Amino acid sequence: MKRKLIFALGNPGKEYAKTYHNVGALALAALAEKEEDLSPWKVSPRGSFEYAKGRAGARIFVKPLTFMNESGYALRETLRFFKAKKEDLVVIHDESDLPLGTVRLARVSGPAGHRGVSSLLAELGTNEVARIRIGIRRESTRPIPAKRIVLRTISKTDENTLYSIFEEVGAMIEKVIANEQV
Repeated sequence: MKRKLIFALGNPGKEYAKTYHNVGALALAALAEKEEDLSPWKVSPRGSFEYAKGRAGARIFVKPLTFMNESGYALRETLRFFKAKKEDLVVIHDESDLPLGTVRLARVSGPAGHRGVSSLLAELGTNEVARIRIGIRRESTRPIPAKRIVLRTISKTDENTLYSIFEEVGAMIEKVIANEQV
């Protein structure tokens, strides 16, 4: 079985824990909770991320401890620490350009204005990385800028919608690992 780093974007701290920008981190936590033989969470030696290993080390769940716009730094430290390459990586993040609860895989795609993704792609030097994008935009009669959405606390209704699709996120990760077309 191939080893995969499942790297979820989010912001550290309790004030951001339940915001739309942390949907990737929420998905990661839900997936890790269901993982077989999950190790205890550990903080990396430089303190830029925390991780837990599952399935005899074949799945490594990683949460940056940097702020969203500095995710590239945490990614660099993660890849260095695990002696991994971009091919070993699956990134999970919020996507304000997609309707709430939509899940899409991007294998070659730009950041679309997402600063955390911009930071990652700049660090990698390529936009060729498996990214699972989770839609957070509610339908509206008027356009709302992403910056007004991402730091809002997730409503209870939206939380239920998002948690209901996390199994789909997990299935998509498994297909990426198996190198299947999604």
